[in-house]
Amino acid sequence: MKGETFVQMQKELFDEALQVGVSKGNEYAGVDRFANFKTAAELSGITVGQSLMNYFVKHVRSISNYVRKDGDVVMNEPFRERIIDAINYLCIMEAWYGQERKTESGGESRQGLLPVHPGEGRGVSSFRP
Repeated sequence: MKGETFVQMQKELFDEALQVGVSKGNEYAGVDRFANFKTAAELSGITVGQSLMNYFVKHVRSISNYVRKDGDVVMNEPFRERIIDAINYLCIMEAWYGQERKTESGGESRQGLLPVHPGEGRGVSSFRP
């Protein structure tokens, strides 16, 4: 695929993701875009971030299954819709960790989902399974 073709596909995908995000956001959350995740977190006894991750992982698992089986699977949503939903959940997580928590705390935002070792580059996780 040529670079310009890829960029055009990417623009179309992101435009569609934005439209879906706005539509589903209005349907599920209304004014507080995190309302659904806050409720799920409270009912489940987990954090809002963990609730967001649970929703995201559902789509990642479906995408992974599709790729592992080289597209030879039956899905209740088309593959593209799973990709779009995953993009939107990543945007929601960025909003939660990058903006919302900064606003709520009145201070610095917590960057990333996992703690980082001091002195190491951003994105180097200290998470140990």
